[in-house]
Amino acid sequence: MLVFGFDLAAGAQRGPTLAEPDVARALNSPTARFLGAGTFGETWLFDDGPVPMVAKLLLDPNATAHQRRIQREIESLNRASSHHVVHLNDVRQVQLPAGPRVALIFEFIDGGDVQGRIERGEWPSPAELEGFALGLLRGLVELHSKEVVHRDIKPANVALRDGRWDQPVILDLGLGRILDASTITLYPASMGTPSYMAPEVVAGERARKGSDLWSLGVMLHLLGTKTHPFYPNPAERLAPDDAYDRLTAGLLASPAPVPAPLNGIICRLLEVEVHRRGSAHRSLTELLEGQRR
Repeated sequence: MLVFGFDLAAGAQRGPTLAEPDVARALNSPTARFLGAGTFGETWLFDDGPVPMVAKLLLDPNATAHQRRIQREIESLNRASSHHVVHLNDVRQVQLPAGPRVALIFEFIDGGDVQGRIERGEWPSPAELEGFALGLLRGLVELHSKEVVHRDIKPANVALRDGRWDQPVILDLGLGRILDASTITLYPASMGTPSYMAPEVVAGERARKGSDLWSLGVMLHLLGTKTHPFYPNPAERLAPDDAYDRLTAGLLASPAPVPAPLNGIICRLLEVEVHRRGSAHRSLTELLEGQRR
């Protein structure tokens, strides 16, 4: 059972299950460095010719049977080119000690992720937060225009290109849909991170575009106020029914430190009813219009 709650170090990663020499050999690289582990496997930095690249190694052996389908999905996603969505260069099969596995080869975003900034206490200024929101909304417009729901928008899945708040990059490309739980058995049926899950997802419904918008609203509220909008007590942990009641009771406090119009946009993204959240395109348009005033 998923347990709901939040603390600033919630993105802390478990260690690798693979050995560095084995990964380097599998990727035909002189070196490999572990970056983190998550729902879809382990992520490693390696040298792929003149530039560093990132390999997401899918540890479920069943993934190899679906390599062609994964490749087709990725090619479709890459047609939605965006500066704010990570580019995936290749899908290949690699040989690890446990057998063949699928590796997704991504561009390396040199700048770290937002979760690392939070853990170091490095918060954006109001102007930086607005630039961050604009970039993420542009990325979501691209994904949603391809009918892709990311399903796990959170600080650990957003990198900052060159370390700049106004250059956010969405990682994982909506892999929650591509690596469907019905075919890739390693992954849990309920994908996502509890502290960023929308009420409908907590209730057991499938994630929708509006669910991505809720997750974005939680992250923007957190970055603007340094407080989670629904789980303010780091020691508190809730069962799903209690978490649902907490989310549907409304915001604990308005994101007052966040300037308009972003303040109002965040409040709308955190509406309980999915249709009241609008769309990524609507929020992007409003934010851009607010800048022109």
